[in-house]
Amino acid sequence: MKAKIYLAGPSRELERVRHWAAMLDRSGLFEFTHRWWLSYDQGGHVVGADALLLLDERKSIASNCMVAIVRADIVWALWPDTATSEGVPFETAYAIGRAIHIVCSSTRIAGSVFATAGHEAFDSDAAAFENVLRWARLPEQWRRRT
Repeated sequence: MKAKIYLAGPSRELERVRHWAAMLDRSGLFEFTHRWWLSYDQGGHVVGADALLLLDERKSIASNCMVAIVRADIVWALWPDTATSEGVPFETAYAIGRAIHIVCSSTRIAGSVFATAGHEAFDSDAAAFENVLRWARLPEQWRRRT
């Protein structure tokens, strides 16, 4: 059975998010609980334009992400490398609060106390990716929430 994953990442670093989403897809080990980045690809959302959304639209987006996090076995948080992000820190904290296994990665990981609050933190996405793959290959009973 495929592991359910939520890939959190800054919308201002969409190419990075798309790259790792494609790598996770190619592994064949995961089912995404939400492919939020597709809303940007389909013109439904514009990077940096959250303030232009109606309150109900913002609530709906946040709710969809929160539901997807709860459905996940693991959350991989691509902590911001170059941009700021309100979503990734919130999603990370929410996953930790829900006792969902969380992996954080960023070249700036050492500069954030909260990015290291998850189960595992890496200073490169490639190292985190290898770790996430190893985790998915564990017997399911060993992957239970901690």
